[in-house]
Amino acid sequence: MSRARAVAPVILALIAASCGIGSADVSIGFEVDRSGYRYANLVGQDLRSLEFAGRDLTGAVLDGADLRGVDLTGAILDLASMVGADLAGATLVGVQGFGLNLSGATVTGADLTGANLRDAGLLETDLREASVREANLDGAFLGGADLRRADLAEASLVAATLVAADLRGLDLGRATFRGDFTTVPQEVSGFSDTVRFDTVEKVATFDGADLRGAVLDGVDLTGTSMVRASLAGASLVGTVLDDADLTDVGLENADLGSISLIGSDLTGAVLAGARLADNDLSGVHGWRTSLAGADLAGGTFALADFTELDLSGADLSGADLSGAMLRQADLSGADLSAATGVGADLVGSDLRDADLDGADFSGAIFHDADLTRATVGGATFSGADLLGAVLAEVDLAGADLTGARLNVEQVLDLTETDLSTSRVGYSSRDLRGVDFSGRDLSGEVFFGADLRNADFTGAILSRVDLRHADLRGAVLVDADLEDVWLAKANLSGANLDRATLNRGDLRSASFSGARMIGVSLYEADLTGGVNLYEADLTGAFLDGAVIQANLIHSRIQSLDFSAVDLSRGVSLWDTDLRGVDFSNRDLGGSDLRSADLSTAILDGADLSRVRWDENTRWPTEFDPAAFPPNW
Repeated sequence: MSRARAVAPVILALIAASCGIGSADVSIGFEVDRSGYRYANLVGQDLRSLEFAGRDLTGAVLDGADLRGVDLTGAILDLASMVGADLAGATLVGVQGFGLNLSGATVTGADLTGANLRDAGLLETDLREASVREANLDGAFLGGADLRRADLAEASLVAATLVAADLRGLDLGRATFRGDFTTVPQEVSGFSDTVRFDTVEKVATFDGADLRGAVLDGVDLTGTSMVRASLAGASLVGTVLDDADLTDVGLENADLGSISLIGSDLTGAVLAGARLADNDLSGVHGWRTSLAGADLAGGTFALADFTELDLSGADLSGADLSGAMLRQADLSGADLSAATGVGADLVGSDLRDADLDGADFSGAIFHDADLTRATVGGATFSGADLLGAVLAEVDLAGADLTGARLNVEQVLDLTETDLSTSRVGYSSRDLRGVDFSGRDLSGEVFFGADLRNADFTGAILSRVDLRHADLRGAVLVDADLEDVWLAKANLSGANLDRATLNRGDLRSASFSGARMIGVSLYEADLTGGVNLYEADLTGAFLDGAVIQANLIHSRIQSLDFSAVDLSRGVSLWDTDLRGVDFSNRDLGGSDLRSADLSTAILDGADLSRVRWDENTRWPTEFDPAAFPPNW
């Protein structure tokens, strides 16, 4: 070994001292070792009987030595080696141990108050119940060290490495982990009058550390790394973890009240049961984690990316989720009451059994989201896109869905909801006289809407929900209403000339006095007592329709009913049925009293249950004797 390399440790110690980071009382003048222990080789020795207080042990090798209970107060241990030494109960108050190697040593119950252990090596060191108050551990390596029940009050651990260290239950709130750190040259080739030292801001790292139950309240850990660290049950109230790497960190049941996580990465983190109430987490990125059962009440998550995040059972009441990305997120059983999710993206999210009472999700996107059994009392979904969302067992009564988009099939599934108060789509809106002519309104919802005198000429109304709508006097000439839902709608006096209502659901609807010339009702359902009183059905196409209706005084002359199901009976009292084709039809219990069938076609018709009287006019060649009047 060259002379320069041999004296390098000595020079480093002297340089460190001159910068205030090593032994304070070592002068630049190289002095003779007065203690007799400088660079001494005391490997494996039992040194319990010796006095080391204030002694200079710079560079000494004490690996495996027995120093239990020994008083080393004020000793100089710069660059000394105590690997595997037993220092249980020893007193090291105020020692100067720059670069001291205590790896694998047992220091349980020892007193290191005020010790300077800058850049010390404490790999897997046992420091349980030790007092490290006011000690300088800047740059120290504490990988795998056991610090349980140790006292670190006022200690400085700037740039310290605590990889896999055991810090369970420690109160670290008064320790310092981030600040200015002066770097020391790693190689010194010779003496020099000038040595350059750089001061940089650094922070301790905790990758894989065990911090379960630890207290880190108010500690500044900006930029730290806690990859795979465990902080379950820890208290981090007011802790600053901006720009921290928290990948795969465990924060189960941790108290994160008022924590700052701006720019931090929580990819794979587990926060089940954690308390994050009243926090601003809008700047967090990398959420591929679990927040199941977490307390997030009142938190700010505007524009946060929670894609595929597990938020099941989480408390998000009063939280701000405006513009948040919640695609495929699990929000089952979550409390979102009074939350604000304006413009949020919840495509494919799981909201089963979630509480959305009083929440505002105006303009939010719920494509294919599952809201089964969710409660939405007083919630606002104005302008929200709910196409494809599962709304089974959801009561939307009282919810505001003004302008919301839903498939008609979804609306029809809302059996528990009074749509007259929900304002789904156009439901319950006053649209009197509005001009919808020529518009494509396929799949829209007009449930209970007031559409009196509205103009739908040539409009496309395929699969539209017009149940309970008021369409009196409306114009639907040439309109396409295939597969329409018109149950209990009122179209009295409406004009439906040449309109297409194929396969429409017209149950219990009223077309009293309506113009329906040339209308197509192929396979339409006109059961439930549809009212066609005085309606003009001249030239209507009825093949496949099922009719149980009031056709009294309607204009149906010469219509072909030969492919119409009349078995449920229709009311045709005093109606002009001349030229109507009833061949091979079962007219069930139809009322033909006073009806004019003088030129009707009755070949093969089943009249066994019809009602007729002496005023019923039959074809001249027809003998009604075979069908006694059914009074």
